[in-house]
Amino acid sequence: MKKLFDKSPAAYLDGSKKFSFKNNIYGHPSVKIILRKAQYDKCCFCERKTEIGDVEHFRGKGGYKQKSGDALQKPGYYWLAYEWDNLLFSCEKCNRSYKKNFFPITNTLHRAKSHHDNLKLETPLFIHPAKEDPRQFIEYNGAFPRAIGGNEKGKITIEKIGLDRPFLNDERLTHYQTFKLIFNLSQNNDLPDSKRKELLGIVEDASKNNAAYSSMIQCAIEQNFRF
Repeated sequence: MKKLFDKSPAAYLDGSKKFSFKNNIYGHPSVKIILRKAQYDKCCFCERKTEIGDVEHFRGKGGYKQKSGDALQKPGYYWLAYEWDNLLFSCEKCNRSYKKNFFPITNTLHRAKSHHDNLKLETPLFIHPAKEDPRQFIEYNGAFPRAIGGNEKGKITIEKIGLDRPFLNDERLTHYQTFKLIFNLSQNNDLPDSKRKELLGIVEDASKNNAAYSSMIQCAIEQNFRF
């Protein structure tokens, strides 16, 4: 692809030529399984457990949008189409209905528009869940996500990936309430210590990275489930 671009850079940059990607390579079942297992069978963004999902390109291979209403900018990050570091496992809802082709960065003058540009100059406004800890940017008020200190990366990730969409909030709330009940029982001094320890262990298991919505439960434990 780099060679194709270099033969007609202007045509690829203005969109009159476009790349053809082989989704049977990056989207091969074996690739999807490896990514899914590396993420504990969870969507990289919303942390729902799912068997069905997409191989998601963190930087869009065929084009990108900085914000809603923008036209799709070509040619996209074509040179990263088959790069492992650019691939994630995402549920269909996060990928197809929300993130889609969005890839906002802090300074668009630093946008890498071809493989000749320096990606390190970009500062993405999406959290990269495989390279960054989302909990540095997003916390939970009970079951509801919010950007820590109103930070821009957290806000945009929540908004553009739909982390506070109603269905997801409802599902997280049910999950939260279940473990809040168990946590509260574990604080009951009338129960034997062994039972309290057992109950607390159940909550701690729900906070492990292999559990659904583990970031929310980790936050809840730190807050003593006060919401």
